[in-house]
Amino acid sequence: MGLTFRVLDVSEWPLLIRDGIEPYATYGLPDAEHWILIAAIDEDGMLVGVSSLGEAVLNHWQISPSARRSPSLVSGLWQATKAVLDEKGVPTIHATVADSQPEVQAMVERLGYVPAEGRLYVMAVAD
Repeated sequence: MGLTFRVLDVSEWPLLIRDGIEPYATYGLPDAEHWILIAAIDEDGMLVGVSSLGEAVLNHWQISPSARRSPSLVSGLWQATKAVLDEKGVPTIHATVADSQPEVQAMVERLGYVPAEGRLYVMAVAD
């Protein structure tokens, strides 16, 4: 799988919807003032993974189901993300992984994340 990893220009963000990258395909694009999106792009120009940095501290990953077992995708996307974090001088990031996704928990732990104490709560403000 030949992959390219790079920061997406804001003008390219509609590709997230075109390529069905969630949660953007369902809920729309984020505010460009507060987000940086790093993409994994296959040889056909399709987005197959995105690492989203909100305020450059929340690390949110979306990887296409067909590409989820690709160590080169995860490694390359992480290296491109880390380069942005280093450039911005961000010392600590966090990610949330559902308890029902042990394979994703294992992936982020291989990248160097450690489980945090406590529990994360979320609320849909519109509800």
